[in-house]
Amino acid sequence: MEGGNMLSEQLRLVEGDGVMSGDRERQRQKMKGLLAKARRMGRNMEISYKGEVIGTPAYAAPEGGGLCDEKADIYSGALILLELLCPRFTTVMERVKTLEDFKLNYAAPEHIRLHMLPWYLLMKEMARPEPQHRPSAHAVLKQVKMLLTTPASDAHRILLLLSDQSNQPSLPPSTSVEPVVPPS
Repeated sequence: MEGGNMLSEQLRLVEGDGVMSGDRERQRQKMKGLLAKARRMGRNMEISYKGEVIGTPAYAAPEGGGLCDEKADIYSGALILLELLCPRFTTVMERVKTLEDFKLNYAAPEHIRLHMLPWYLLMKEMARPEPQHRPSAHAVLKQVKMLLTTPASDAHRILLLLSDQSNQPSLPPSTSVEPVVPPS
């Protein structure tokens, strides 16, 4: 699954540098140890520093407010993974609605819940509202590698064992979307 390999590469970057970016120029900057990006605005030069709000608002973690850390990147990664698993969107609004539905109540297209349940469960873990309850980049990378190398039926059982649901917060029952488990 190409999307899973792309996610694995991004998680390696998060784990190593604490910042996620698919942009080649940013990757080169990170390798040189540069954490700032300059952009010209009129005659002024502005610099974005580690921890400053950057990126696309549609992928921003709910905590926002200048927090650009591993946990915010994990949240954004869940939304990116959702997009990778969806068929091509026919309109911009379809994409926006899919992302918003997932952010608000973990709703995902039926084919993901039916045929990609382990990936759906991973996305739910990554998109928890409270940053401290999201997995680390290392934990997500481990699960992604397992999902890419394990048959789907075994991956679902292993992922459920890895997820400690007992002390994790969840959305209120009225807004929660339960995954549909396909018959065995």
